Amino acid sequence: MATIGEKIRYYRKKAGFTAKLLAEKISMSPSTISKIENNKNDPSLDLLQKISSALDVPMGQLFIDEEKNGTAVENGPQVQLVRKDERKIIILPNSDIEYKLLSPSFQGRSELAMMEINPGQSSGEHKSHPGGEEIMFILEGELRITIDSVEYVLQEGDSITFDSKLDHYYENTSDRKAIVISGNTPPIF
Repeated sequence: MATIGEKIRYYRKKAGFTAKLLAEKISMSPSTISKIENNKNDPSLDLLQKISSALDVPMGQLFIDEEKNGTAVENGPQVQLVRKDERKIIILPNSDIEYKLLSPSFQGRSELAMMEINPGQSSGEHKSHPGGEEIMFILEGELRITIDSVEYVLQEGDSITFDSKLDHYYENTSDRKAIVISGNTPPIF
């Protein structure tokens, strides 16, 4: 599997950008881009969002293991079907939670993912995403989510919707696995 740094280099070259040009577009130094591409620096999600936006590549493409993921089945121009065994799998940096993409791609107006969060697992870092809305539904178990320093404990059957630009973080503080359906509009991956 290619690393995130290798994928960034691939998409940068595919876009015809030098490291210097990409660095200028996101207000970073070329050496920072080089360190990321050579896996000597782990970029934050905010930085990955800036890079993917500059390269015009959905951020989720940087996390997909092409060898493990199938493709959505198209049933016409406006219908796409994702079979259970063909879901794209995403693992974000600084987190070991596996996101299974339920929506067919990163190109739509929204995205839907399922997460299985084991006891003690968390989103890894506080995050925010510009200009959208996020919803989380607890299918099984319990999840503690902090949004702008306010904690909410969600239990099976509960859901929460919030402005995705708010700082948020979640973790499973219970002793059993939580299964969460998460939706974003527009897509963040």
